[in-house]
Parts: sequence; C-alpha cells; structure tokens
Amino acid sequence: MTIIANENIHLNEPIYITYNRAGFATTSDVFNLYGFIEDYPQIWTWPALLGGSLDRDDRIKALTNDEEKKNIDHEYRLSEYEILVISPTLGALSPTRSLLQDIGNRRISYGEWIDRIHAHHSSLRLSHARKLSRSASLLLDSLPTTIKQDSSHINYENTRMQFMKAEGKEIRDEQLDALQAIEYRLAYKKALRLAIEVAESGGFLEEFDEL
Repeated sequence: MTIIANENIHLNEPIYITYNRAGFATTSDVFNLYGFIEDYPQIWTWPALLGGSLDRDDRIKALTNDEEKKNIDHEYRLSEYEILVISPTLGALSPTRSLLQDIGNRRISYGEWIDRIHAHHSSLRLSHARKLSRSASLLLDSLPTTIKQDSSHINYENTRMQFMKAEGKEIRDEQLDALQAIEYRLAYKKALRLAIEVAESGGFLEEFDEL
C-alpha cells in the first residue's frame, strides 16, 4: 500500500484516519459504501419531515452564535436532523462544521468533546432541540422493532453462529449480511434515543418567548 500525504509528516507524529471524511459522511454513508458500522464518533441523520419541516432559516435561527451561523452553508444536510454521537451517552444535536472539522484530523479527548458540545448546545435554541427530539421520538415509535428486540435478536444470532462454527458448519454470507443489517438498525435507534435524551437534558438557550 502506498499513502501520499498532502503535507509534511514529522518523525513520530501520529496520523489519524477515518472513513468519515471530516464529518461530511454520515454513519449511514459509511455503512452503505463499506458494509460496516464505524466506531465513534458517528454522525446520524433522519428526515426533518417528521415533527415539522426544517430548512436553512431554521438551522440559522436555531443558533445564536454569529461564528456558528457562518458555518451553515449549502454543504450542510439542511433537510435533515442530525446528531454527532461521541459515546453511548454523549452527543451533539445539529452539529456545525466547526464541531465536525477535526474528526479524523487529530485526537480529541473525551473531556474536550464535553466542553465543545456544552458550548455548542449553549448557543442552540431550546425550541430547536425540542423540535428535533419530537421528530426523533416519532421516528423511533414508527419503527417495526424496538432496541430491546434487536439486541435480543443479535445475541441469539451470535450464539447460533458460535455453535455452527464449533460444529464445523459454514456460515453463509447472507447470514452475516442479515446480522450486519440488524446491528445497523440497532445503532440507528440508539442514536435516535440519545438525541431524545440529550434534548431533554437541558443546557440549551432558553429565551423568554420560549418559556
């Protein structure tokens, strides 16, 4: 394998790489292109048509920080709600370019992520967080299976495949593909659930007209 860098790399300097392409590919994009669910951080989106429409003006009005507003441009997924998932319990609603730009470029500590997300949410309007949460809740409730059911199914299939391997039986590609699909939809549901939990946790901008 030959790797070409577009800038000088110093001796012993760490190199970071991600399929995420600095926040411009969602976890769904990575799954569709490469067939696996990437590790954290992950970016999940869902249609804004559920729970109310969303357009460029909504995204701009949701933010109160002028520098963050400059990061809203045509490259953003303006027709979708979005969450940046750092861990099963830490996520950023409607992340901006400034929050995503270092993904894959340098290692960010968990504590730094907490500080960044706190600052981001403090300039995100509470009304927008509630709208996003309502959309995620409607979508989650509309899905045919639950997080608990998918988790149980995955555990069952993994146990069954272990027995098949022990007995020398072949595991077909179709079985592995089916299992990956269930793992994908489970991760998606967990991201939606996290979005709801984050929206309800507070820390957003509350204005008098929203109280």
